[in-house]
Amino acid sequence: MPKLNKLLKNIVLSVLKSFNLITDPAKAKLGISYSVWDGEELLEASIKSVRENADYINVVWQKKSWYGIDCDENLEILLMQLKEKGLIDEIIFFEPDFNLTPQQNEVNKRNLGLKAVIKAGCSHFLMMDCDEFYDQEEFKAAKEFIYKRFITHSACIIEDYFAVNYRSTVVGKYYVPFIYRVNSKSKTDVKANKNLFCHIDATRKIAIKLFNRYWFAHNLVMHHYTGVRKNKKRKLENSSALLNSDSINSFLNAYDENNYKEMLKDGRLVYVENKFNIPPID
Repeated sequence: MPKLNKLLKNIVLSVLKSFNLITDPAKAKLGISYSVWDGEELLEASIKSVRENADYINVVWQKKSWYGIDCDENLEILLMQLKEKGLIDEIIFFEPDFNLTPQQNEVNKRNLGLKAVIKAGCSHFLMMDCDEFYDQEEFKAAKEFIYKRFITHSACIIEDYFAVNYRSTVVGKYYVPFIYRVNSKSKTDVKANKNLFCHIDATRKIAIKLFNRYWFAHNLVMHHYTGVRKNKKRKLENSSALLNSDSINSFLNAYDENNYKEMLKDGRLVYVENKFNIPPID
């Protein structure tokens, strides 16, 4: 019976491979796409946290925010410098369509990065922003598990940082997509996967219809340095999440350094080392 089960398993795997629904782990390649308009002061450190585990990395950037605000005048220069260092493989320009909603523009931007990842010959895909970081060893172990178990959709918890050395101890019920298995028909779609096993950003959903294996990476953390910015207000005012003025002020008050002492005292914040060697943010 064990031999028969193994034979049946191999037949099923062969059929799935023939339809390009799974990838031989030895042939799997990971492509990462960054979406950039601001927050570029964190970009180099973020890429360094994942570069060793990626076969290809692109940055999709825009000059105008979803609301028409200009990016920093030196953004394109910085991206070229990172490409010269070998941290970025491809730089892709995106121009928002102001007749569309910020959310739809973001979906279109993510899809542009996804298309380039597939064109580069990658079988797996990860979407990232400048303020997102991963531990290299945790990332490697999770990636290998995904390859070996033919996982198509994965996600992990988020730990938020109010500052480089201050991490929140409050873990929410909102998670970040990790690695997806992709093919030429894959695309991000806010309407996809309405019954996913966890709540994720709608602009990062990818549907794979014929063969799906979901996995929540319990031993993986996305370190989200959401409070680390040269200009926090600029970030919040230009978010595709359509934050109102009350929400923006609430976030800014939470990230105010005057609150840290009280939050440390009651355990909502903990002091941590600068694990990813993030440079000082002026």
